[in-house]
Amino acid sequence: MLYPGFGMRTNDYLLPSSYYYLVTFYSKDNSSDPKTRLTSEVKYPSQKAIVTCYAEPQSKRFGAQNLAHGTNGVPMLFVDGHSRFATYKNLNDTQKGYEYNYDWTVGGLSGQDLK
Repeated sequence: MLYPGFGMRTNDYLLPSSYYYLVTFYSKDNSSDPKTRLTSEVKYPSQKAIVTCYAEPQSKRFGAQNLAHGTNGVPMLFVDGHSRFATYKNLNDTQKGYEYNYDWTVGGLSGQDLK
């Protein structure tokens, strides 16, 4: 349930949202198998994204135009609490086959999304 205190299920959410809590924060590294994660597992809190907007993170890869945030980067919220529009040139590569998908950061929670 999204907001258990209010009795609200995810399917009851009133507005669509492209902001996304990254898989590595609730699963094993390099897997989608569930796992409880600890903040102490994050080695680079100012460089590890916890939330991103998937309205267009693949836009550079596919050459899409006029998407929500443009084609040069992606908005991110980092573990240390700061947010920024991170340009692709300032982001590290993700695992091969998952380009620009920060669910699959090299190194998982101990990896770095931002250079």
